[in-house]
Amino acid sequence: NDVDSGSITENVYPGMITMTKTGEDNETLSGAEFVVYYKDKENTKHYAKILDGVVTGWTTEESEAGKITTGEQGTATINGLDADVTYYFKEVKAPNGYTINTSDEQAEWTEAGATAANRTGSVSMSDTKLASLPSTGGIGTTIFTIGGCAIMIIAAALFFASRRKSSK
Repeated sequence: NDVDSGSITENVYPGMITMTKTGEDNETLSGAEFVVYYKDKENTKHYAKILDGVVTGWTTEESEAGKITTGEQGTATINGLDADVTYYFKEVKAPNGYTINTSDEQAEWTEAGATAANRTGSVSMSDTKLASLPSTGGIGTTIFTIGGCAIMIIAAALFFASRRKSSK
């Protein structure tokens, strides 16, 4: 009962990464949703479970991952990341009027050293606007249907008129 087990001190330096979402003209975009993941040595993706912008755990199922959403300034911040891990951001929902960027972006740590207190990182991603589809079909087929019916009626009338004439 009187054994001194000593003490171990471990300094934890939570990293924070800020995602910036822009459009084609470098305007910031709000409403984009992302999942965050890292890859282990076997190349398995581990997705962050996120609550209020803070990592609360990890899962290998993307469907169980938490999402971060860009705000009015086009940025989203995630806290509680290990400063010596490479993280990737995958867009799962694009802002209205834009397409989803299908390439996952790697975050870059902005401070040197894996144990820097309050280490920060950044990542940015750009989306392209949805293209409007061209109008197809032209004037349609209605006018051609009416014209064809009119020609058939005239042909039938001429046929019966010529038949009547030849029988007299």
